[in-house]
Amino acid sequence: MENTTKENIVNISTSPRSNFDVDPLLVAQLVSFAVIVPLNVLGNVLICWIELSRKVVRSSSLFILNLAISDLAVGLVSIPLDITEILSDQWPFYGFVCKLVYPFQTVLMAVSVITLLCMAIERYRAVVTPFKCKPTSRFIIKVIVVAWAMSFLLVTPYTLILKMKNGKCVEDWPSRDHVRIYTVSVFSVLYLLPLTLITIFYTRIGLYVQMEAQRWKSMVRYYGTSIRQVREIAQSRHRQNTKLIAAFIAAVMVFAVCQLPTHVIWLWHDFDTKSEGEHLDVVMPFCHILTYLNSAIDPFIFGSLNAQLLRKKVRSMFNFQCSKKHSISCLASGNSKYSKGREESSSSAETEMQRLENDIKETNV
Repeated sequence: MENTTKENIVNISTSPRSNFDVDPLLVAQLVSFAVIVPLNVLGNVLICWIELSRKVVRSSSLFILNLAISDLAVGLVSIPLDITEILSDQWPFYGFVCKLVYPFQTVLMAVSVITLLCMAIERYRAVVTPFKCKPTSRFIIKVIVVAWAMSFLLVTPYTLILKMKNGKCVEDWPSRDHVRIYTVSVFSVLYLLPLTLITIFYTRIGLYVQMEAQRWKSMVRYYGTSIRQVREIAQSRHRQNTKLIAAFIAAVMVFAVCQLPTHVIWLWHDFDTKSEGEHLDVVMPFCHILTYLNSAIDPFIFGSLNAQLLRKKVRSMFNFQCSKKHSISCLASGNSKYSKGREESSSSAETEMQRLENDIKETNV
């Protein structure tokens, strides 16, 4: 059986460079990463802080928290490891790390798309079947654990075929057919199938919301003002659901746009035997940047849901520092006022004693 060796994303986008050559693609990658990492880390840390500080834990909050954690891992683990690798001509880590880095990056992508699918299912339950048994926080946590376990299980074949060759971490497949099967499987399981299901769920939610709006209009016309208050409560709930659904749909669209180029490029590379990856080293860095950009955009989407709470958290963080300084200055000012007061009271007491002594002398005289 013919073995097929395929270099990884980062290896394809890098090549040996002299000390004086400036690679525009390398510069573009590094500049993009320098922008993405701070946005990713700061944004996702704030989202985690907001969701963890909630007094009432909701299922949507747990899914948003899980997505923020996986995105944060991209900024803290995946991108720094990639930067280290693209600045080196050879694999810069120990050999066993070769079997960990790339599969873990795929795990993070899998967790993200599974979480987005779970969000769609949860919103469908909350909007279309609101009176059915609501899942508990413990159940949602179990779902999240299963999502991570499934993601690690999915990358097991990928882990087994990675190995070191000529100082590079490469994929060593038994044949080209095996590569194609795995690439199609990843595209189907981590992109095509979940996005299709997500589209179906949100389409059904949209149709249901339209039907509900028409039903409430008919009821108001029939019953008049007696049902108007109930309708206002329902509309308030509807606005909250609409805002949350809009954020979830935006996150799905960003995921779809950012991840699609990478899937298309790998499908093209594995099935087009004529080109042999002729332009892959030029196109792939930009696909790579788009993939990581997804993790930096998500915090802005979910931060918009909690804009007021987010401003309050940021303000409290800065106010805490200011209040510490203010307390110290007030304490010092209070001490000085207290000491000054003591001096004034002491001097006034001495004056009063002297006046009394003078009065006594005048009386005796």
